[in-house]
Amino acid sequence: MQQAVQNLKKKYSNVILTDEMMVTGISMVYLPVITSAGTTSNEGVSSNKQIEMVPCWYFTINAKYSNFDGIVDTMPIEVRINAITGKEIL
Repeated sequence: MQQAVQNLKKKYSNVILTDEMMVTGISMVYLPVITSAGTTSNEGVSSNKQIEMVPCWYFTINAKYSNFDGIVDTMPIEVRINAITGKEIL
C-alpha cells in the first residue's frame, strides 16, 4: 500500500497542478491484463490472447477544475497500481 501511494504521488509530482485533487476511494481489486496479444486474422479477429488477473490498488480521485465560465466542478480520475510491482497499469 505504501509503495502504491508513493507511486501515485510520483505520478502527479511532475505535473504542475493548479487545482485540488482528493483521493476519495482506495480498494484492492483483480484487474485482467493482456500478457500476450496473440494473432489477428485478416478480418480483424484476434485469437490466442492471454490474460492474467493482476492484483492492484484502485484509487478513485476527484479533481477540482474551473471551466470556461469560471464554474468549479469535479472530474473523477481512476488510477490502478499493480500491487506486486508498484507500477501503474494503463
